Amino acid sequence: MVEGEEGYPQTTVKIEMFGAKDGGQPWDDGAHSTITQLLIYHNHWICSLQIEYDYNGQLISPSKHGGNEGSSSKVVLDYPNEYLISIYGYYGYIGKWGLAHNVIRSLTFQTNRKTYGPFGKEEGVKFSFPIMGAKIVGFHGRSGWYLDAIGLYIQPIPKIELKNFRLGPFGGKGGHPWEYVFRSIRRFVVDHEQWIHSIQFEYEDKNGKLLWSKKHGDTNGSSKSEVVLEFPDEYFVSVHGYYSHIRVLEDSATVIRSLTFKTNRRTYGPFGIEDGTRFSCPILGTDIVGVYGRSGLFLDAIGLYLGTTLNMKAEPEPVAPPAPQIQMEQSKLRQYGGEGGDGWEDMFQTIRRFVVRHGVWIDSIQIQYEDANGNLVWSNQHGGDGGSRSEVVLEFPDEYLVSIRGYYSDIRRWGLATTVIRSLTLETNKKSYGPFGVEDGSKFSFPTVGLKVVGIHGRSGLFLYAIGLHVASIQE
Repeated sequence: MVEGEEGYPQTTVKIEMFGAKDGGQPWDDGAHSTITQLLIYHNHWICSLQIEYDYNGQLISPSKHGGNEGSSSKVVLDYPNEYLISIYGYYGYIGKWGLAHNVIRSLTFQTNRKTYGPFGKEEGVKFSFPIMGAKIVGFHGRSGWYLDAIGLYIQPIPKIELKNFRLGPFGGKGGHPWEYVFRSIRRFVVDHEQWIHSIQFEYEDKNGKLLWSKKHGDTNGSSKSEVVLEFPDEYFVSVHGYYSHIRVLEDSATVIRSLTFKTNRRTYGPFGIEDGTRFSCPILGTDIVGVYGRSGLFLDAIGLYLGTTLNMKAEPEPVAPPAPQIQMEQSKLRQYGGEGGDGWEDMFQTIRRFVVRHGVWIDSIQIQYEDANGNLVWSNQHGGDGGSRSEVVLEFPDEYLVSIRGYYSDIRRWGLATTVIRSLTLETNKKSYGPFGVEDGSKFSFPTVGLKVVGIHGRSGLFLYAIGLHVASIQE
């Protein structure tokens, strides 16, 4: 990244290219006032790109970068009110078409108002330019017969001039729409299991009053997690997740499967299952000033309003709904894995040691824990004696287990017709241990923000076939 290059305003930043670094010939349109339109020729890849710029009131259209093949699509921006804020896409090898070449396969353009694309085929290595709080004012790259690589010039947008804009919504079209606009978010409550059942959040309204939103979705998830920000020093920097189509009994819908919240201090989640189509909302340089979406039986869709809280006008105070009652003395979370072996369950105050035997799967686990009377007890070994032995010793009393994640799959290819736990990673309030085993198959996780593990249950025989948790609220 080069900042303040000669000939450009000192606020201009040049972003390095994604794609093939040695294909075609380099080109550079330079930096301008804004972008007015884009002409894209595309097929299974991006054949060419031509951009029209405004430079101090004069329209400029440099030469086309690439060839003339494929279908053409034109993106016309409503400038100066609409401007480009981000681009993402894919690049990869196109040898299967008889061409030994790496090129840009797909491009999607995000403005402060809407998303255009994707153009081309979303296949290969994904890339993105998450530059919220800035606008794109120029392009550079490499091209020959096709668009081989692409990079950007950006200029920060002063917060006082930054208009609020939407990201999303991501997900399905079921349920009913809802939206909130506010100064800040203080906490999130997420009800989840195989998907996001509901969300509810506490926010500061335009008058500075703390309110709770309604609950958006149902309440049938097996896990409830609460994210509490350390206001005002902690704030969101990105939100990402997954959505996909699900079928429950006779109902089917596209829903939010997973949510992860990243702040300037830590990452919360993932809540739910990371399966389906991934979406991302980078927030750098802006504030979350609103949340909107759709919900019914599930959380069907979610999006964000980004912008600035400066000069936000006060409004008449709404009637605040009651705060949610988050009372989880103890909760049993579902098992992930197979149906083989025999069931078992260990309950405790806290874990001191965790012993894992593992190879290409988890052969067994055994734990040393403090029971209800304060005695140190070793559990039975749950599984067989195969594989290598690893031991995790927690720094009692300051460190405790808060979650476990891993993978499970069928191991028929080893001549065994059974489903087992393939990998485990232990999450404490201080660090992660693992992964132990091989991360292959279906991913699972137990996101338990604000909770600690007080029990483990599962199934085992020759191997560890399944695992689940008991969790309880952390009492400060």
